[in-house]
Amino acid sequence: MADSQADLADLDGLRADHAETGRAWRVSMHGGHSSEGTTHGSSTLTEILDAAIARGMVTYGVTNHVATSEARFLYEDELAAGLDIEGRFAQFEEYARLSAEAVEQYAGRLEVLRGFEAEIVPQSSYVADMLGLRERYGFEYIVGSVHWVDEVPIDVSQELFDEAAARCGGLEGLLVRYYEHMAEMVEGLRPEVIGHFDLPRLLSEGDPGHEAPAVRAAAGAALDVIAEVGSLLEVNTAGFRKGLRGPYPAPWALDRAVDLGIPMTFSDDSHHVDHVGADLERARAYLLAFKVQEIGSLGRAPDGSIERRSIPL
Repeated sequence: MADSQADLADLDGLRADHAETGRAWRVSMHGGHSSEGTTHGSSTLTEILDAAIARGMVTYGVTNHVATSEARFLYEDELAAGLDIEGRFAQFEEYARLSAEAVEQYAGRLEVLRGFEAEIVPQSSYVADMLGLRERYGFEYIVGSVHWVDEVPIDVSQELFDEAAARCGGLEGLLVRYYEHMAEMVEGLRPEVIGHFDLPRLLSEGDPGHEAPAVRAAAGAALDVIAEVGSLLEVNTAGFRKGLRGPYPAPWALDRAVDLGIPMTFSDDSHHVDHVGADLERARAYLLAFKVQEIGSLGRAPDGSIERRSIPL
C-alpha cells in the first residue's frame, strides 16, 4: 500500500466491492462517552446503547474519560460546568455505576463492555492512579490514549496545541514527544486497546512534520511496544466526522502496524447518538484495502470474564 493519505480517497468504492460477511465485525471498543460521565458527552448512556442496537452493533464498549487526581488537569469544559475535582470524581463514579447496570440491562440484546479511557497526567503518578481506578470500580479494560504532551492538552484547541508545540521546540518535537508518551503509557498500563494512535493529526494534518524521520522513528518505536504488549490498535472513525483525510491511524502507521502483526479493532469514539456505529463500513473498507482479513475484539466469556476474539471481515 502506498505511503500516502491520498489512498483513502477510494474507500467508498472499496466498500461497494466487498460483500459483508455477517454482523460480527460491527463492534466498537472505544466510545459511549455519555453525558452522565463526561461534560462533553451530549447523549445519555441509555440513548447511546439503544442507538447501538438500532444500528446493528454486536459488541459495544463504553469507555468514558477517567477522572484525574489533580484539579489542575480539569478540562476547560469541566471548569465551565462548575466542576471541581470532587465533582469530577462524583461524575466518574456515576458512570461506573450506570455502566455496570447496563451490562445486565442489555444482556441478550447487546454485549456491553465496561472500560474507561485513560489519561497520562500527572506524569509522576498516572500509572498507579489508572490501575487503582480500574481495580476500585471493577472496570473490564482500559483504552490507552494520549491527550497531553508534557502535561499540556493537545486536542482541546489550536491555541493549546501550539503552546505544547512551542514547549517542544516546534511540531516535530511535539510529535516525537507524543509518541514517546505513547510508548511509556503502553508499557505502564498495558491497555487492552490503543486509542487514536496519531491524534496530533487533528490540529496539524498535512504538515510535513508528520513525515520527519525522527517522528516516524518515534512512532515506530511506540508501535513496537504495542506489538510486544499485544494491545488492539483501533481504527477510530472519529477522523471521518472531524474532517480529516481518514480515520486514525493514517496509512503509513497502519501499514507499519500490519507488518508488525498488531491486531486491529474498530471504535466509533462516540460522544453523541449520531456518532454510534458511524462510518464503520468505511473503516472496514480501509482495513480490507491493506489486506487485513480479520479484526480483534474483546467480548464476555460464558464465565463473565473478558476474552479476546478474532472476527473475519
